[in-house]
Amino acid sequence: MLHRCRARELRLQPELTEKLEALFAPTEMHSTKACLQGHNGTVWTNDLNHPTAAQIQVGNAHFFVGDCQYADELLNNFNEYMCATVFDDQWKAIIEERFKNRFSIDTRTVFEHDPAHFDIAKLSRLANDLPVGYSIKPIDLNFLESSELHSLIPITGPQYKNAQDFLTRGLGYCVLFDGKDDKNEGEAANCEPTQAQMVGVAASYNNYDDGIEVDICIDGAHRQKGLATAVCATLILHCLEQGLFPYWDAANENSVKLAQRLGYKKAGVYDSYYIYRFFEQD
Repeated sequence: MLHRCRARELRLQPELTEKLEALFAPTEMHSTKACLQGHNGTVWTNDLNHPTAAQIQVGNAHFFVGDCQYADELLNNFNEYMCATVFDDQWKAIIEERFKNRFSIDTRTVFEHDPAHFDIAKLSRLANDLPVGYSIKPIDLNFLESSELHSLIPITGPQYKNAQDFLTRGLGYCVLFDGKDDKNEGEAANCEPTQAQMVGVAASYNNYDDGIEVDICIDGAHRQKGLATAVCATLILHCLEQGLFPYWDAANENSVKLAQRLGYKKAGVYDSYYIYRFFEQD
């Protein structure tokens, strides 16, 4: 029988938390800290007093460690799909045998957690390097109530239960476009002002005691204009000013290049399994 604890319940169980931290420590995965530090997520374990196997879920990300004899039970703890990360060959073999044609493997990149790598002057230049017609604003209640924001990033969800929770624990910035660019600026000057359109967001996806995890999305019609660089630089500067570290985990090469442009240094790569409970042909 497995035991389940939500992240905030772990704050009331320091002895269990310490033992779970020891289980996950060799993985060096910062995402697990969101749960172990009591911010977001859920943990399952085989034993509350002497845990030897455990699973942490934060959003759709799942991390498995420990004794493989509990794999069958632990691997049931997801809905339609999950992004599963394991750390030894036994767990990998179990996943590949159990889910067979229902998974794909994705290689992700992690970066060093050293604020000294950031060049504040460079970040300030990048944050202000916006094309004509674009601006960056902090996410406030009005933006959180906008459907435009949630079509880009579903901020209120597994990590933040509502807008007020995000305003209390999260932070982020959005990119606005007023409809005037350098091609039509002269014509637009004689037109009635239009409401600015939200075309990008950089915001916290997870919370940690010492920082946040960065989530970024730019509308497809507004990419290749430096907007992701500018809004992420703005968010990173905010974090550094507040003594927070902006953790970054890259799912593709574009994300790696953006992170390096902002000052991050690669630390390594790891594989995750994207697992689907059912396929249409099942």
